[in-house]
Formats: sequence, C-alpha cells, structure tokens
Amino acid sequence: GYIEVVVTQECMVDANLLLGEVLKCESVKDADGKPVYMKIVGVVSDIAGDFYWEIGVDELKDACMMNEKVYRQMFVENGAANNYTITCCYCYLFEYDKVTAEQVDGIVEAITDSEYRVTVFGEVLSDFQAKRGRIAATLFILQVPVLVLLGAFLFMISGQMYELERNEISVIKSRGSSGGQIFRLYIYQSIFLSIVGVILGIPLGIFFLKLQHQHSQAFII
Repeated sequence: GYIEVVVTQECMVDANLLLGEVLKCESVKDADGKPVYMKIVGVVSDIAGDFYWEIGVDELKDACMMNEKVYRQMFVENGAANNYTITCCYCYLFEYDKVTAEQVDGIVEAITDSEYRVTVFGEVLSDFQAKRGRIAATLFILQVPVLVLLGAFLFMISGQMYELERNEISVIKSRGSSGGQIFRLYIYQSIFLSIVGVILGIPLGIFFLKLQHQHSQAFII
C-alpha cells in the first residue's frame, strides 16, 4: 500500500523525518486518483564529493528516491503521466580510466544532445578535444630528445662492442672471411638479440605499466 523510498540525510534532518515513517502525499495521485503513500526505508549519507551522485546534495534535499520500475508504473504508464508534468534527466557516467582518446568525439557528441545532462567529465572531454592537437604536438616534441639520446646510446654501445671484439674480428679475417660475411654475422647476432628483447621487453613493459597504474589508483583513492 505504499512506495518504498530512500532520502538523503540532509532531507531527513530538514523535513524532520524518521526511518520507517509513512508519508501521505495529498498532491500526488496515482492512476486511480488516490493519494500516494511513501515509506522511508533507507537513508543515504555523506554523498558530497562522491562522483557516483551526479545530482548534488542541494537538488536531493527535498527528493524521495524510488525504484525506476515502480516510478514508471505509478507515474508514467497507463495514462498516469497525464496528471503530471514530468521532466526527465538522464545521467551517464563513464569509467574514466577506460575511456580512450578515440572515443572522445563520440562521447562529446552524445552528451551535447539536449536529452543528456552535461556533466563535469563532459567539460573535461570538451577541453581535451580542443587541445588534442597541441597535446599530440607536445608529446611528439618531447619524444625527439629521447630518440636522439637513444640513438647516441646505441652508437656508443656499438663502438664499445667493436673495441671489445676487434681481436675476434681480426682472427676471423685471418681465417679467410670477407668483410661482408663478418657484417652479416653481426647483423644476425643483432637480429637475434632484438627478437629476444621484443619477446621479453613488451610483457615486462606491460607489467610495469599496470603496476604503476595500480599504484596511481591507490594514491587517488
């Protein structure tokens, strides 16, 4: 005979309500024109700063939250909506750590539709969309010194390897090997080391990246 609802702690204090109290809503009628009764079965506390709640405390201080299916049955379906002026607001939240740059355009296009509520993350994605070119150029510029240093490092390592293996190369040449054969020998050796590095380096890189991501999430929490 009543609808189970949940209210915020601020609403309970401001309206002087009690848990388990049944409220009679004279101004709210069901499809048969009878007053609606609502029973307070739960209280939500400390929602300030919780990103799960897209609607703030001020908007919920005089609101009763009920099951969506019950709400539609009581106030939307079977002609019940003719008695009210209903404004609907749909809020869609995304897991920020799983949103990729390729999905930004589609998300921004969706949230700018009049049916959707523009949220804080929408503003962040819009700013990112405007700054994407500059961010990409900045990242590319930052990669150039790294690539230059990597090339210098490889050049130094190659020189050191040549100095260490000069005697071995002289012995191989004294046995009748040509310069091309020696060059191919070291090319094959480099290819083998590169393959080993790829096989071991990529899984290790992914592992350390996930480890760093977990530490970052723990820090944010």
